[in-house]
Amino acid sequence: MSFLLFGKTKIPFKLRYSTKAKRLHIKVQPERVEVVAPLKTQRSVIETFVHQNRRWIEKKKTELDEKVRNRPLPHVIPLISGTKIPFRGTLIGLTVFEEGKEKTPQVRHEQDILVTLPRGTTTAGKEATVKKALKAWFLEHLRIEVEKISEHYSRILQARPAKIRFRRQKTRWGSCSSKGSINLNWHLVFVPQPILEYVVVHELCHLRHLNHSPQFWGLVANLIPDYKTRIRWLKEYRPVFPAEFWD
Repeated sequence: MSFLLFGKTKIPFKLRYSTKAKRLHIKVQPERVEVVAPLKTQRSVIETFVHQNRRWIEKKKTELDEKVRNRPLPHVIPLISGTKIPFRGTLIGLTVFEEGKEKTPQVRHEQDILVTLPRGTTTAGKEATVKKALKAWFLEHLRIEVEKISEHYSRILQARPAKIRFRRQKTRWGSCSSKGSINLNWHLVFVPQPILEYVVVHELCHLRHLNHSPQFWGLVANLIPDYKTRIRWLKEYRPVFPAEFWD
């Protein structure tokens, strides 16, 4: 990744070629600047375009930074008994038990999500222990669900990912590398199963077409006919917890 230099400030600068782009355009985001270019656009033309729009980029970046600084701190929901937490597209009750016999926290899903803390867990460390246990349980549940979806559609596509990894990604739900490795945002555990299915299938289709060409979207539509409805759901999604809450 290249960098734009404004005074002593370096801003990450990503160049992306697109089959759909008819002209050069710039997307300014809080964490980086992205330049989208039509295929075969010469690098010198792109650099000139960026330089000509240098002041506009700096202005937009300053405006975005100001919005981030002035954004009110999100309300943090306490992880205690009676709290409703997101899981698979709905809100489900959380019940926390203390004085468990096991040495490590235990999580299970019945009508509520039940967390049993080991005997001796301090009051000060209680919520942090619940959070850590829930995150581990969420990740394991997501792995199982993704494996089922991947196995099913990999057989249909006759293509399997080299590996699937789970991360917290700020701006993406998933990605697929040229080596066939798929990264998925672990916050997908909070969305409904059909939405999770779409994201996994989207990335699996990149094993056949590592782009967003008409052929790629045709393949997605063949597997998920209502994929546009699922995309709209993702665009309108607002998490209950801020992303950084689980860090």
